[in-house]
Amino acid sequence: VLGEGVAKRASYKVKPGEVVVFGEPLLPPLKVCPEAIDLDILFEDEHLLVVNKPAGMAVHPAGGLVTGTLVNALLHHFGNEAIEVEADALPEAGAGAGAAAGGDGGGAGG
Repeated sequence: VLGEGVAKRASYKVKPGEVVVFGEPLLPPLKVCPEAIDLDILFEDEHLLVVNKPAGMAVHPAGGLVTGTLVNALLHHFGNEAIEVEADALPEAGAGAGAAAGGDGGGAGG
C-alpha cells in the first residue's frame, strides 16, 4: 500500500484527501528446477499426461516454496531445464487428478 507515493505499514491510518494506491506486491520470478519426483501417471500419450497428485503436494512454486511441487516433477518427467515463473499466493494443496498438455508450443494442432 502506498500513501502519497510512499510505502505504508498495514496499521497506517489514511488521512482525508490522501491518495492511496494498492495492489499485489511485485515479487521477483522464482527459478524452478526439475526434480526426480515419482508421479502416479494415470494416462500418457504424445499429447496428454494425466497424473494423480497426492494430497500435500503443491501444484506450483509460490510463497517461498520452490521444490517438491508438481511443476518440478513435470519438468523432470518431460526432460525440461529450469524455468522462471511468476510468484503468487499458494492455494491449499489437495489431492486429485490433473492433466498436462504437451506439444511443441506452436498452438492448437501445432
